[in-house]
Amino acid sequence: MLKKEFKRKDVQRVRNLVMGKTGASSGSQIGYNKKEEERKEGDVWTEGRKTWTIKNGIKQTISKLDAIKKEVFMPLCCPECGNVMKKRLDKPNYKLHKKCYDCV
Repeated sequence: MLKKEFKRKDVQRVRNLVMGKTGASSGSQIGYNKKEEERKEGDVWTEGRKTWTIKNGIKQTISKLDAIKKEVFMPLCCPECGNVMKKRLDKPNYKLHKKCYDCV
């Protein structure tokens, strides 16, 4: 004799496993269902206090400092001539003129 009775939920779970429906629900739930929205590449939306976007299929946050980071970041190659900027005077000239020392 069993010490514990099987509940309807347990029997339904075993039925689902035998029939191959491993992801099927064994019971019903009552409550709040969150509204799902389909987002596409390049969409921008706000949830709470954060701003989100999708780039290359990845959900990313947009911070207030992204524009500043883009201005401060020095690229590997000069945008004008295409040469590698690794000389000592390239960094200060890029900050002022947005090109390498040779182009200035």
